[in-house]
Amino acid sequence: MLGDLTMRKVVSCTCLALLAMVHGGCARHSQVRELERRVDSLEAREKQITPEHIRILSVIGEPAVIELSEIMRDTRRPFNVRLAAAGGLSNIDRRLRQPCDLALHALVRGVNECDDSTLKLNMITSVRSCVLGRQSQYATDSEEWRAAESILARPLADWLGDPDSGVRVMAACTLADLRTQIAAHALVVALDDTNASVRTYALVALDRSFGLGLGVSPDDWTKDLREPIEKAKRWWDSRSAG
Repeated sequence: MLGDLTMRKVVSCTCLALLAMVHGGCARHSQVRELERRVDSLEAREKQITPEHIRILSVIGEPAVIELSEIMRDTRRPFNVRLAAAGGLSNIDRRLRQPCDLALHALVRGVNECDDSTLKLNMITSVRSCVLGRQSQYATDSEEWRAAESILARPLADWLGDPDSGVRVMAACTLADLRTQIAAHALVVALDDTNASVRTYALVALDRSFGLGLGVSPDDWTKDLREPIEKAKRWWDSRSAG
C-alpha cells in the first residue's frame, strides 16, 4: 500500500523505473545493486534527503502526506528540505482532483510546532497557496471551501499573535482570503498591533475581503491610518452587533 511507503521505497522504485526506461525495461544487475547501495546509504544518513526526494513524494499524492509532514517537522533536517516538504504538502492539496484536507491539517501542525520564524513564515505561505488554489476552483459555499475555512480560520487568527511581525503579516494576508467571522474579528484585533506593517496589512485585508471602501494599500504603512482604522472598527462593531 502506498501509504506505507518509506523514503527508501520511494527512491528505490523511482530509480529502478528510470533505469528500466533507459535500458528498455531491463536494468543490469550491477546497476540495480549500485542504486540499492546508494539508497541504503541515504536511509542511514537521513539528513541527506534532498528537495528532489520531496518532489518524488509529492507526486504520490495523499498517501505521502504523513511522510512529508514528518520531514517538515523534523528539526534535524536542513531548512531547504523542511521548506520543500511544506511545498510538497501544498502541491498535494492543489493538484489532486479533490483537495486534501489531511495536507492542510499537516501544514497547520507544522506551523504550530515550528520555532524558526523564517520557516514558519514560508509554511504559512504554503498554507496560503492552498487557500488560493481552492478559491480559484471552488465556490465559497462549496464543501471544499468550507473545509478550508474550518481547518484554517482559528489557527490563522492565533498566528496573528506570533512574536514575529513577518509571520503576523502573512497570517493577515491569508485571513483576507477566508472572509469568515473569525477572520474578520482577528483582523480587527490586529488593527491595534504594535507593528505598522501588520496594522496596514490587516486593514488592507479587511478592506479587500469585506468591501469597506477604505482605499488603502500595503504601501500606506508609513501614513497616518487612524481614520480608516476607526472606520473599520465601527464597521466591525455594527456587524457584530447585528
